[in-house]
Amino acid sequence: WLRSFVPANTVKAAADGEMASLVVFALAFGFAATKLAEHRRDALFRFFDAVQATMMQIVGWVRWAVVTWWTSRRGAAASR
Repeated sequence: WLRSFVPANTVKAAADGEMASLVVFALAFGFAATKLAEHRRDALFRFFDAVQATMMQIVGWVRWAVVTWWTSRRGAAASR
C-alpha cells in the first residue's frame, strides 16, 4: 500500500495524474534539497527560477496569441 505512493517514474506519474505520488516525490525532493551544500542549493534555485521565468514567457506568448485571435474575430464579426 505504501509503495503505491512512491512513483517508479515521476514523468509517467505526472502524465497519468497520480497526484499523491507527485506530492510524495516533491516533498522528498524538497527535503533532499535542504540537505545540499549552500552552493548546490543556490544552483538548484537558479535553475528552477530560470524554468519559472521561461514558463512565464510562454504564458505571455499564449495570452498575446489568444487576445490577438479574439480581437481579430470580434473585429470581423463587427464589420458584417
